[in-house]
Amino acid sequence: MKEGCVEVVRFDLLQGTEKKKALEGFQILDVFYRSQEGYGGMSAAQADESAWILMLHWRSKEDEKLASGRMMASQDTIGFKQLVIPQTVEKKIYTGYFSDAVDHRK
Repeated sequence: MKEGCVEVVRFDLLQGTEKKKALEGFQILDVFYRSQEGYGGMSAAQADESAWILMLHWRSKEDEKLASGRMMASQDTIGFKQLVIPQTVEKKIYTGYFSDAVDHRK
């Protein structure tokens, strides 16, 4: 197994955000991160009507930190960021262990 990084982010979306719109926002985020060094993919889970959890795989904590900063500064991810209630964001970073099936392409 390979050592890497797992980013777990829990947040609430604006009231009335439909699941289709949420998934479109996550796709915007995924497309952006695919251009970032060390990105290994994303999974999303719906905790309740407005709460979501994203799990992102990274080659290293350094890659995650750089990419997260770029994402926050980027206008390319505005379609995702506009859906999120900023005060509800809870982010945790863990050391992860990945099977060979996880591809950290870059």
